[in-house]
Amino acid sequence: MKEKFKYYLAASVALMTLLVYLPALENDFVTWDDNGYVLENPFIRSFNTVFFKRAFFGFFASNWHPLTWVSHALDYAVWGLDPFGHHLTSIALHAINAFLVVFLVIRLPEDFNKAIELNGEYAAAYYNRGTFYRNTRRKELAVADFRRALFR
Repeated sequence: MKEKFKYYLAASVALMTLLVYLPALENDFVTWDDNGYVLENPFIRSFNTVFFKRAFFGFFASNWHPLTWVSHALDYAVWGLDPFGHHLTSIALHAINAFLVVFLVIRLPEDFNKAIELNGEYAAAYYNRGTFYRNTRRKELAVADFRRALFR
């Protein structure tokens, strides 16, 4: 398979992913657990040594996921508490994941059509929608990005 075609295919899948989840940009924060992770979390409101020490060596909300905390802190720095920006970041991370999955899936099976089918199912999967309605699910996207980048 030509290398350029892989990039076009990956970009197409990423664009489809963006389009599928664009409606999530209209959502507000969810008072389920966005409160503890974003709205009422003083921990993400500054980038300093205390933040990085807590993010990488401490636990918050019974979890250790430093990449998630860094992404929430970056969102806060850029968007403040505007849910649009936080949802946009989650959607962008998912589109990046979909882009990376194209390369992973194309390399694994011999059947190209099966690769496209599997990736389409991942990118627009019904079970992923919670990730975009609740910002606290971003940890799933951050881990997926990191894992795919390592195994590329």
